[in-house]
Amino acid sequence: MSGRMRDFDWDATPFGALADWPPPLRAALSLCLGSQSPAAIWWGDDARVLYNDAYIPFLGAGKHPGVLGLPGAAGWPGTWAQLGAHVEGVLHSGDAALSEDEHVFLARHLDQQDVQEEVYASFAYEPLYADDGTIAGVFCLCSETTPRMQGERRLTTLRALSACAAETGSVVAACECATDILAANGYDVPFSAIYAVPLGRTDLELVASSHLDAPLVARLHTLADARAHAWPLDEVLAQGETREFALPSLDWRGDADSGWPEAPRSALAIPLRRAGVQDVIGIAVLGVSPRCALDDSYRAFFDLVAASVEAVVASALGREALQAANRQKTEFLAMLAHELRNPLAPIRHVADRLGAEGLTGPQAARCIEILRRQAAVLSRLVDDLLDMSRITLGRVQLHKRGVLLQEIIAQSLESVDALIRERQHRLTVTSEGAARVDGDPQRLVQCLVNVLTNAAKYTGKGGELHIESFERDGFGVLRVRDTGQGIAPELIEHIFDLFVQSERTLDRAQGGLGLGLSLVKKVMELHGGHAYASSDGVGHGTTVTLEVPLADYDAVLHEHEPEAAPPETGGPLRVLVVDDNADAADSLAMLLEAEGHAATAVYDADAVLACARQFAPDAIVLDIGLPKIDGYQMAQRIRATPDLAHITLIAATGYGQPEDRARAFEAGFGDHLVKPVTLDALRRALAKARR
Repeated sequence: MSGRMRDFDWDATPFGALADWPPPLRAALSLCLGSQSPAAIWWGDDARVLYNDAYIPFLGAGKHPGVLGLPGAAGWPGTWAQLGAHVEGVLHSGDAALSEDEHVFLARHLDQQDVQEEVYASFAYEPLYADDGTIAGVFCLCSETTPRMQGERRLTTLRALSACAAETGSVVAACECATDILAANGYDVPFSAIYAVPLGRTDLELVASSHLDAPLVARLHTLADARAHAWPLDEVLAQGETREFALPSLDWRGDADSGWPEAPRSALAIPLRRAGVQDVIGIAVLGVSPRCALDDSYRAFFDLVAASVEAVVASALGREALQAANRQKTEFLAMLAHELRNPLAPIRHVADRLGAEGLTGPQAARCIEILRRQAAVLSRLVDDLLDMSRITLGRVQLHKRGVLLQEIIAQSLESVDALIRERQHRLTVTSEGAARVDGDPQRLVQCLVNVLTNAAKYTGKGGELHIESFERDGFGVLRVRDTGQGIAPELIEHIFDLFVQSERTLDRAQGGLGLGLSLVKKVMELHGGHAYASSDGVGHGTTVTLEVPLADYDAVLHEHEPEAAPPETGGPLRVLVVDDNADAADSLAMLLEAEGHAATAVYDADAVLACARQFAPDAIVLDIGLPKIDGYQMAQRIRATPDLAHITLIAATGYGQPEDRARAFEAGFGDHLVKPVTLDALRRALAKARR
């Protein structure tokens, strides 16, 4: 500025030739030019300006050097009423003045010269005296505080957003909390719009906004609506990257209390993600202030706002998921209680009837049939629960071999044939080729039976069931189509979730625990395959498709296991039953006695060895889950006792995994039976004691 001062044509201004300036002005100018801080001199009655290099940023490229030597009112027409009041106050009073963190607006960095940029600055004004002692001007030292003041304002917003993330509520409520906070800082965020997936929906939609009038909100509801307004949300969703975009003219209503009167000219669309997950869970659209340059600091603020909104949305999603899980658990426990009471009721009725006198012949046979049928229902419920537990914990081992899909269909139909005939369904089966898959036949049959059972249960009498098998893209495909009640669109993507059923009514007419399709999906995934469902809606039927990888060989690698030989018949045995559940022990002993054996029961592990010496059994049926000493330890003690080591040991347990069987054999058991023990299994195990 020193060179510019020397070269400037001062003769054309009221200052006159530089050599003729009064000493006080020359001294003040020397001080001004030598200052490292922004400094300006306002001289004369019309406050003409002189300034140093450090003051140029206050002016911006648009004013420098054009305002040099101009009156303040001419150089700062928009803000002189504010700035000039301080200068004129010192000129008239002679008193120094200090203005801290003053909010002023200057046309300097922004592209639009008609918009005044927001600036905070502190000013110190000192009077300058002429030779005659009169006040001739004002010396002003300046310090811009814009970064600090804007930073404090933005930090307040971020703190409030972090508190919002901890509040309870749905995704919509949490997002509304966030936009309410952003609305309070319309200076930095002229408007906001948060797109997320509300509970029960599948697509991103506008769930909360601030400073957008109601008609505009309605027109921006979906991503398609946003696209129609040139908002690039589809690109943000697809690419997962922030986009800055120009805004078309908005029907803007400025908020004088918390924002600027001018409409924002641009906005940022920022993808929202859950921590540690790359998938976009939402999009935050944040308006850019028309009075702030979008510099690094401002962009960093927007990134922090987006991160806070991410936390708000993710926290709400977590709460909703937890609440949904709790609701599922509560509903499941209610279903479980209902499904268990259903078979328990006839069992109890039959037990009471059996306790009455005079029950013989057909009535007794009918009671026995009811007991067997309802015990089978209970067994299936328990098996489903155990299967889900094992699969979830990763404790299921597949025994795979090459198997034809036609075999899976045939075996499955054997299990559901009675239900299909009862429902009078028309069944068609079509197979394209002989697709051989690499799978566990037992598990694949279990899956198809589950699917077919669902199709039959939810298809009215006289409906149609279609089973197809074919090859496609390296997979063997099983497809089951029905003409039943169908699935609502909002439920179709959750149909494979735990405890989900297409309808839940008080009568629970269809029964079941809602585990079947979840088991199907998990078993398919264990095979490296897929399971998915489709439906055209309620009343239009359902299609369930299972895909299993094709086998890479043509021949079956393992022969079918030979059917178990019928149990040997022979003389009666002496059998000791050990179970801490007295009813279980006594009932099994009664069953053995009905088979012609001599049986006695022991309920305490401490009495087993003494009773075995006295009773001299041929076999001991031993519960694994004994208190004090478990069945494995007891078996080892028996095997270590010379006079008892020859006795056949049979494990009876609720643990039926392969590793449980292996552990039983290692402990010295000759057989491993899973509760509830069937009579045929017990007969085969006892036959070994005769050899």
